[in-house]
Amino acid sequence: MSDRPTDPSEEIHEQDGSGAPAVPAPPDDLVSEICARVPGAGWEISCGQSVAICAPEHVEELCFWLRDERSFDMCVDVTAVDYLDHWDRSMGTWAGEPTRYEVVVNLLDLDTPRRIRLRVPVDEDEPRCPTLSYVWASADAAEREAFDMYGIVFDGHPNLTRILMPDDWEGHPLRKDYAIGAIPVTFKEGGEGQVAGRPPGPGGA
Repeated sequence: MSDRPTDPSEEIHEQDGSGAPAVPAPPDDLVSEICARVPGAGWEISCGQSVAICAPEHVEELCFWLRDERSFDMCVDVTAVDYLDHWDRSMGTWAGEPTRYEVVVNLLDLDTPRRIRLRVPVDEDEPRCPTLSYVWASADAAEREAFDMYGIVFDGHPNLTRILMPDDWEGHPLRKDYAIGAIPVTFKEGGEGQVAGRPPGPGGA
């Protein structure tokens, strides 16, 4: 028997003998409110945390509501995930198709305290999501990092430029199909360059 905690969003129930799977009830009032307010929203439980899943066109309005009406005053992080090799991952109760990229937003209500995570599936060919930097200022730099590393475009961002890589860098290093390269580095004057990222060979070469 597996010791993995049960995720109620994975349970399948028969509905009046019709054979159609019933959608399980959300795990808490907040997720229930999100699913009621946001068209097509879904949910899951991940590592004991409530996760809401919504389309990009609804995320900005949802986040303003979470900040103004539900006291989520702190955006802990905005990041992205490339699911190039994980198309069969769990999408909870969300009815949409899995996408290669997802924007992930982690929010904190400091008063309660409680957390909510948002998953936002975005298009593979043109991965775009509205900026949340006008909702929480802390999202500004995090969105620039997601743009730099994954190529996610945050529409409306005031300064969507690279933040880790040089401005003229080609590609996005955390994409799963990004080529792994190496750079010769000379560690002391007159020494031979060792390729950064590769262990030294026999005898320290």
